[in-house]
Amino acid sequence: MSVKEKDLVECRPTIRYMDRTNITLENLGPWLNERIQAYEVPAALSYDTVQRGLFGGGSPCLCLYHPKHPYDYFKFCFIVSYQGSIALVSTYIYGNSTQMTKEAVAETKTGAGWAALFGGAVGIGYAVGTGFRKAFNAIGRSKAKLEEEKMWYAAIHGILDEVIS
Repeated sequence: MSVKEKDLVECRPTIRYMDRTNITLENLGPWLNERIQAYEVPAALSYDTVQRGLFGGGSPCLCLYHPKHPYDYFKFCFIVSYQGSIALVSTYIYGNSTQMTKEAVAETKTGAGWAALFGGAVGIGYAVGTGFRKAFNAIGRSKAKLEEEKMWYAAIHGILDEVIS
């Protein structure tokens, strides 16, 4: 399954290596895997392709994800590109995070301010609709699961600090 370029969000600055020797996706995978195993962090790697539009072709990438949460945690995507003798390693995230989405919805305002501002049916409709949305998203929301997910991201960022720097 390929990764769509439009779904990628840069999550770390692109790192430049002035000597591109040995800086390849094929080497990046084992380097990351060595640190993942050393720290016993649950993570898996796979090689994929980033698709650029409908007819734009693709470029190879390396994806990192949580093996027990492949669809409800964000995934990391690494792209290595070259400019002359310089290697550039770009890091992105993509996918979905169920718990972080629920947290974001829970942190939004209820709409009471809009109800007061607009008044009438429009204001009441906005407030009630937002309230239903918040209540629906609160189902399955777990602070413990959210904290566990955030700790996983922190561990991965620590590994990336060591490997891609």
